Amino acid sequence: MNVPVTDPYFADYWARVEDLGLPIVWHVNDPEEFWEPAKLPVWARDLNWGYGPGDVQKEQLYAEVDGVLGRYPRLRLIFAHFYFVSADLPRARRFLDEHPGVCFDLAPGIEMLYNLSRDPDASRQFFVEYADRIVFGTDLSSRQTVEQGRFRAGIVYRWLESKDTYRIPAGTDFLLGAPEDGLIRGLSLPTDVLTRIYHGNFARLAGPEPRALNVGRVVEECERLGAIAEALSGTAAAETEAARVAKILARGG
Repeated sequence: MNVPVTDPYFADYWARVEDLGLPIVWHVNDPEEFWEPAKLPVWARDLNWGYGPGDVQKEQLYAEVDGVLGRYPRLRLIFAHFYFVSADLPRARRFLDEHPGVCFDLAPGIEMLYNLSRDPDASRQFFVEYADRIVFGTDLSSRQTVEQGRFRAGIVYRWLESKDTYRIPAGTDFLLGAPEDGLIRGLSLPTDVLTRIYHGNFARLAGPEPRALNVGRVVEECERLGAIAEALSGTAAAETEAARVAKILARGG
């Protein structure tokens, strides 16, 4: 769409989210190697997930985030996949220090585990120091089998809790690559740090209990988004993901 998130088009949205104190999970960027053809993983190359010189560059996207946070400093944001800065802990530290309202989540991005396994002592110190700014994540979706879901969650649990050195299991979904791609070294985090990462930080941001869903309002919003998607893509509104969600909710789930 070529509309940066700093554009006035989004101003009312950011202002409203800030006023509500609504926590948002925001996926910004991709692994750094996606911009380097020689380092692009095979599975990503097969999906055409790499970027070239004609695509938006990752530093531009980071600059836009800084622009949004500069204008709306009270935003409560959780950046997915450790904000894709796991290869640069000094940068991660600076970002969290400059923006005290934001957190990182741990949804893998398998490169995150490999990057943070290069120096597990430094990574462990970072997690202890920023224990209130890290939220558990797995990146599970309905496309994965139950077994694949257990593998994904188990990889992260083992990494956080143990001192093990291991590879991803052979049964993991292809988005985590092959077991021979790299070693994961456990952080063996203290119990109080694990408690905050697993539960406490999210509960602080989103509340300890789920809020009631106004189904009628959600259906209306999905139908509105479906009309916008039709205008932007040419896909019939009834065929959009938003419309499918509206239908499911309207008939009671």
